[in-house]
Amino acid sequence: MKQATATPVPIQQRRSDVPPTLAVVVDRALAKDPAERFQTAEELSRALVEALPTAAQDSVRMRSPVLSGALNALVGLGVVGGLLFVALTVLSKPPRLSVGTPIPDSLAQLLRRQGALAPGDAALYVFSPRGADDTTLLLVARRSVAVVTPHRVRAYRRDSVQVGYGAELRGGVSFRLVLALPRARRDTVFRHLSFRDVYELSRRLGKLIGED
Repeated sequence: MKQATATPVPIQQRRSDVPPTLAVVVDRALAKDPAERFQTAEELSRALVEALPTAAQDSVRMRSPVLSGALNALVGLGVVGGLLFVALTVLSKPPRLSVGTPIPDSLAQLLRRQGALAPGDAALYVFSPRGADDTTLLLVARRSVAVVTPHRVRAYRRDSVQVGYGAELRGGVSFRLVLALPRARRDTVFRHLSFRDVYELSRRLGKLIGED
């Protein structure tokens, strides 16, 4: 709306070092009435050359071959890294349980019986990986976040929790999920997550819980 109705602040009020002749060109290019602006690129180019005649004689500095090669190598590494991440994500086994709303009634009732889902609260997302962490389940509800294990339930207010991830390098690359709690406390929920697990969790939890 401001772009269509408000007059921009003159450039010299922002940058006093801009030459007056160039300021006139900029002001005309930003005119609200199209008829007051430059009508062709050639007309604008001519006005810029007249405003800064010496700029038309400046040469463009080319990058050195060494710098250009280094930049190309970095781009190549970025592409390879991206493809590797995609491959690891796609080829990793899917999590045992990753369910968003609507949560099946059978699962919600089980969580209520375990004391993980309080009366009147509603489950938004349930996650459980595979392998060694199969017995641990993460529940995100409207009012709370709960870590459910066979022995106990650790529940926290949803607005007091942030999510963090860390890498584990022992026995291969894996990741852990940690909940950051008030008073600098932390609760490690999962210790051996795959690339695919982290992708799934970050995609879901990013919309439900803040990231640490």
